Amino acid sequence: MDITISLITTLVLTLINGYFSMSEMALTTAKRAVLEHEAEEGDKRAERAIKLAADSDQLLATIQVAITLVGFASSAVASTSLSDPLATWLMSFGIAPLSAIARGLAPVIITVAVAFVSIVIGELVPKRIGLANAEGVSKQVVGPLSVFQKIARPLVWLTGACSDGLARILRIKSADDRQNVSEEEIKYMVSEQDDLLDEEKRMIHEIFDLGDTVAREVMVPRVDTTMCEDDETVASVLSTMRQTGFSRIPVYHEDPDNVAGIAHIKDLIQPALDGKGDQPIAGFLRDATFVPDTKDILPLLSEMQTSHDQIVVVVDEYGGTAGIITIEDIVEEIVGEIEDEFDPDNKYLTRLSRREWLVDGRFSCDDAIELGWPLEESDDYETIAGWILELCDSVPDIGEVFEVAGYKFKVQSMRGQRISLIRVIAPAETDKKDSESSVDEPTTSGAGSVDSHDGDE
Repeated sequence: MDITISLITTLVLTLINGYFSMSEMALTTAKRAVLEHEAEEGDKRAERAIKLAADSDQLLATIQVAITLVGFASSAVASTSLSDPLATWLMSFGIAPLSAIARGLAPVIITVAVAFVSIVIGELVPKRIGLANAEGVSKQVVGPLSVFQKIARPLVWLTGACSDGLARILRIKSADDRQNVSEEEIKYMVSEQDDLLDEEKRMIHEIFDLGDTVAREVMVPRVDTTMCEDDETVASVLSTMRQTGFSRIPVYHEDPDNVAGIAHIKDLIQPALDGKGDQPIAGFLRDATFVPDTKDILPLLSEMQTSHDQIVVVVDEYGGTAGIITIEDIVEEIVGEIEDEFDPDNKYLTRLSRREWLVDGRFSCDDAIELGWPLEESDDYETIAGWILELCDSVPDIGEVFEVAGYKFKVQSMRGQRISLIRVIAPAETDKKDSESSVDEPTTSGAGSVDSHDGDE
């Protein structure tokens, strides 16, 4: 074969190799949503590209067969047609040692040269082109690639059957076993995504964390829940609703552990207008939905959406009322605290100075740990008040101080047997960075707002 023809043939085969490499990169990285949008607008090539890319195993096997055949042909043409001319040229220098190895050296030089050209022109550059405009290239190559796929189907099937058989013999797991993306991988990808705002990243992380959250971690505890007894009048309950801003209030019979139902403002306005304001609230209640305090939040959210429940009653292992949860409470776990015109002005965390804070007993332990405070995580408590009770193993007195790792926690006030306010004093040598990690203004943490059991339909 003429040298010029051999060179042209080798170059053409290398370009064909590049075509398949570009096709592979484009079809495997093309954004499916973009192609689907174009297909919906009537782009037939986009529709065909989606179908071709859907069977990734068949697609990759076809392209691999093509690249292997083309690469083999390119090397064969170059080595058989160019080795002798190259060997003759090397011997023409008249160097005895070179002339002695020229016949063996020529094929090596040809192979290295063809490999270099194939890597650059047949792999790297085409793949960059396919990656730069994946959707556009996918639509351009789908026609020829579909034709070749039909022609090469018998060979692709044969190679696939052989590889599957060998994989079974060697006990190699299928790639499908590794397709599931873990939660940690998704979190990492979200964290590394520059196109997302920090708040968007935080919300995505919170959604995943919600899967590990149970009802008792989100509920408004019973001691913070506004409740009415079933012998109270309609007018009295409406007055309570007006004062608190709640549109729904749990109603109990004789004991808060025995919730009889939920009073809804919509069910009380008309009776009040009809002169029935002095009647007991017991006759105007809606059925209450009860859930255990170990209930996972995500299934609970789905159930509340399905049943249109805005509020559910949480019960502990003994059947007593542990608290309540509203749709708003769950949403706040994702988006942060939602405040309306009825929310109280008091906050869970108030910064008094660079090293001092005044903290509500319901302040979340997770939030305290984020501030660098030396609290320990445990399933036995959720709040800083619970941590202090665990620490002292008894109900503390007002003014009692607990020192942990240089931090002082002083019980500022009590509400019955409950720790309501705590003063936190950081050690003098606390790093500035740790101090500045807290908010400059009073903030609300997600420990469960006292007013969160309101929710308008």
